[in-house]
Amino acid sequence: MENILEVKLIGGLSNKLYCFFSACDIAINNNIKILEPKFGWKKPILFSEIYDLEEFNNNMKQYNNGQNILVPFNEKPNYKLK
Repeated sequence: MENILEVKLIGGLSNKLYCFFSACDIAINNNIKILEPKFGWKKPILFSEIYDLEEFNNNMKQYNNGQNILVPFNEKPNYKLK
């Protein structure tokens, strides 16, 4: 079972984006994928609800050896969380 990184985003929108892109940098440097994160404050909002997950993965492939960096949240049971 493949390991993936689960990231808890904290703070306001700017801090959440900073945490998210820091997690992307860590994932790229350690050759690991990230579970799709949740944004929002009172109600969790999945990344794919505000941005096209496939487009994000395609744009990030140039930095991630041609691999997807985000795993859709509904695929969580298929991975071991780190």
